[in-house]
Order: sequence, then structure tokens, then C-alpha cells
Amino acid sequence: MPTYEYAIAAGWDVPLVSLANVETYMLTEAGREIAPYSVTFDEFPTERTMLDGSTRGDGQPVVEWSFSVLPYTAFKPFIEDFLIVSGVKVKSAKVTIYTRERELDRYQRMNAWLVYPAWGRDFTNRQYAAIDVVLRFNVVEYLAEPPPPEPEPDPEPEEP
Repeated sequence: MPTYEYAIAAGWDVPLVSLANVETYMLTEAGREIAPYSVTFDEFPTERTMLDGSTRGDGQPVVEWSFSVLPYTAFKPFIEDFLIVSGVKVKSAKVTIYTRERELDRYQRMNAWLVYPAWGRDFTNRQYAAIDVVLRFNVVEYLAEPPPPEPEPDPEPEEP
């Protein structure tokens, strides 16, 4: 059973109920679920110091999911499902993610671009595993959860 609520699906605007939990996606050969050990959420990935000394934040928000170790039996299918289209690697792909924000118990659904992890920067190779894996998402928009449906009014009884 998953410990956290991190979830992902291919495409944008995917409903929350249709997202796959990352822990059930990232399984070891023994069936143990793997969750990100760290999540970084940077709303202003580029900082500029202005002439008056103030700092201005620019750029698209970036979310990073970090894993200490992912066996290739989990990492390779993840890459194939999201970043290989018709047998061709793509540099980025549209995904919907559900991830934690800065507050520990606050999760948000977002449309984002999943960026293909670069060997040496986003992970390193070991015999049967990828070490220090960082999955980077460039956030496009925050998605509001739809309000619960209004209850239907009771039908008025018919008079005889």
C-alpha cells in the first residue's frame, strides 16, 4: 500500500482518480514500493539581482522527485511509458502529476513537462540500478480540483 500520494499520468488534464501512484509504479523485483525520498518545488528557478539590490524570480516552476536508488526493472519501464513515443526518445513529454508542495501535507495536481533524465546529471549507472535519480517536471499550470457535484433535489411527490 502506498505511503505517499505522488501520482502521474501521460497527457494533460488527467483527472485525479486516473493518475497512477508512483510507488506502485516503481517496484523492486521483490515487489517493494519505492517513493521519492525528496521533493523539491521551486517556483522561481531563475533569480536575477536588480541594480537596486532586490532579487527578482523568473522562469517556470520546477518540481523534482528524487530517488536514491531505482532498479532498472522500475526505471526503464517508467522512461519507456512516458518518454519513448513510437520507439523514439523524446526530450520531454506532457504529463499530469499530483505532488507535494512546500507544506508537508498539501498536494497539488499540475500539468507539466517531464524532462528526459540525463545520465551524469540526473542519475548515475550502477550494475543493475540507477543511483541518485532526479525526475524533473517543468510545471505549466496548476489544476483546480473540480467541486463535488451538487446533490440532486428530491422529486416532489405527485398529488393523486
